[in-house]
Amino acid sequence: HDRLARPGPASGVRRDPRITIDGLLDKPRFGEVHLDRATFGGAYATKRMESRAELFREGKSVMSATASIPVDLQLAATPTRMLSDSLHGKIRSESVDLAILETVSPAVVNASGAFAANLDIGGVWPRPQLSGNITISNGALGLAPLGGVKLSELNANLEFVGDSLQVER
Repeated sequence: HDRLARPGPASGVRRDPRITIDGLLDKPRFGEVHLDRATFGGAYATKRMESRAELFREGKSVMSATASIPVDLQLAATPTRMLSDSLHGKIRSESVDLAILETVSPAVVNASGAFAANLDIGGVWPRPQLSGNITISNGALGLAPLGGVKLSELNANLEFVGDSLQVER
C-alpha cells in the first residue's frame, strides 16, 4: 500500500506547465512517532503551487497543513524560482508528539513531550508572516547545531503576530 508519490498527469507547455502529485504512506514511522498514515498532494499551475499534507493517528487527523506558494516551475532556465507574491497557508494540530519535529529539522534531536499548533501563514515571499499559536507541554529536545544543548521542562504558549513572537509560560 505504501507509495511515496504518484505524479498525476502533466500538461501545459514548457514555460507554463500544469503538474499534480499525490502521495500516501501507510503506517509511517518518524523516529519514535508511529502514525496510521500520512497523505500529501499538490497542484502547480500559473506560477503557484497549492499543497497539502495530513498525518493520521488512531484513525483521526492529528496534523494538517496547506500552503499556496508563488513559484516559477517552468521547464526552462529562469533567474529566480521563488516569486515575490502572496503566501497563504495553515498548520493545524491537536496534541502531537514533539518528536515529529525531528523529521522536519535535523537540528532537533531527542525530542519528547507534546505540542499543538494553530498557525496561519501569510505575507509575501520572501517575508512570510505568521499568526496564531503553538503550545508546548512537558517538552524536551536537543539542539544539534549548539553542541547538543538540551532544553527541558518546556511548557509554553508561543503567540505569533506578523513578524513578532510572544512567549508565555
